[in-house]
Amino acid sequence: MISVIITTYKRELPILKRAIETVMKQTEKDIELIVVNDYPEYDALIRALMKEYPTIRYISHKERQGACKARNDGIAAANGIYIAFLDDDDEWEENKLERQKKVMEETSADFVYCTGRTINDISGEYSSMEFIHECRSDDLVREMLKGNFMGGCSFPLIKKSVLDQLGGFDLDMPASQDYELWLRICKSYKIAYVNESLVIYHVGNEAITTNPERRIKGFSILCEKHQDIFRKYPKEAAIFYKTIVWTAVFTGRKDLLPAAENRMRLHGTEYAKLKVYEIIMTAKMSLKKLIAK
Repeated sequence: MISVIITTYKRELPILKRAIETVMKQTEKDIELIVVNDYPEYDALIRALMKEYPTIRYISHKERQGACKARNDGIAAANGIYIAFLDDDDEWEENKLERQKKVMEETSADFVYCTGRTINDISGEYSSMEFIHECRSDDLVREMLKGNFMGGCSFPLIKKSVLDQLGGFDLDMPASQDYELWLRICKSYKIAYVNESLVIYHVGNEAITTNPERRIKGFSILCEKHQDIFRKYPKEAAIFYKTIVWTAVFTGRKDLLPAAENRMRLHGTEYAKLKVYEIIMTAKMSLKKLIAK
């Protein structure tokens, strides 16, 4: 059985219902759906919605505890041998779980991801997610430092035993929680890929990925937690450090640059520190141009 976990926070009911319906329409039928609500003020509204779906298992936090805790609570409650997460504003193609389960059984993989499409909720425009792709390298951890090629929580199917062994999501991570967990999975488990667009990923103004403070803090915790990786792969680490700096640059947040700079200097080899210096000099020049505009 596959346990699907939808975590929700302050989401409009029609959007949450859309996510629920995309699970109900899956061609894979051996499914249980667990909805975890992390916004107590919506508890009565969601309970009313749940009356339309008597098979859903509903968990509601009495106070806000964050997305990581909500997902971990869903994992703890799950009865399936496989776990799939769905963000409350995303959608799946109808054969998503069926295709991934088939590949997981054929390859004995522990983690199977797929690609998808992005839709801008403001413009309504779709775009392909070309950054999600198959990695043919034997060293997935090294490749992940160059960028998350596996996508977010709505993309993989994961064996529950893997999540239990790793302790789930890190509760200290304010952002990049999925990326940090994927790194841990890459270290020890078998990964497989379905080269099909099976996820519709919605992007709106409220997305956590647009919050530079939380992103940089998440990057900082990740650097601290995985120092061994960053020291082992200095060239790839420099690419990751560049992401931290440009998070400040692209959002025009000059005040965040010192924090990003200090964090990068704490971790890494001499090569990485040299690359950091080059990145920071380029970033400062770019910020000056942005401010001048």
